[in-house]
Amino acid sequence: MRLLIIPLLALVLASCHGGNKSFTLVSGSENEPLEPILKEFARQQGYDVNFAYKGSVDIMLDLQADSTVADAVWPASGKQGSVEIAKESERGIVEIETLKKVNNDLIATIEETLKIQADGRARRQQAEGELVKIETDLKAKLISLKS
Repeated sequence: MRLLIIPLLALVLASCHGGNKSFTLVSGSENEPLEPILKEFARQQGYDVNFAYKGSVDIMLDLQADSTVADAVWPASGKQGSVEIAKESERGIVEIETLKKVNNDLIATIEETLKIQADGRARRQQAEGELVKIETDLKAKLISLKS
């Protein structure tokens, strides 16, 4: 395992620019036991490595949002980390589908409410017309009775 990590760190160190001899590595907490090995190797190469630990999904989200302030990232490897990253990346698609459904439901509700209001308005106008006719008939009958 140590032999695999050293080339990884060597690549990261080689990418450091200019006279900057320190860098930050954001890593999955599963890699924390390897920190002393990496720090020692970096020290031997004349570099100072600062570690910050996050979950693999948080690392992935930071990378997607381009909000990572680290010089390098090293998410935990393994099935569970990969599965969680895959689930999180698909979550956005599910949320979009949910938003589309909610939006369509909201539009349908508004349209149905407007139809109910229009039907109610038409029935009120019809009732007002009938009330006017009833009132007119009543007045006519009262006048005819007085005569």
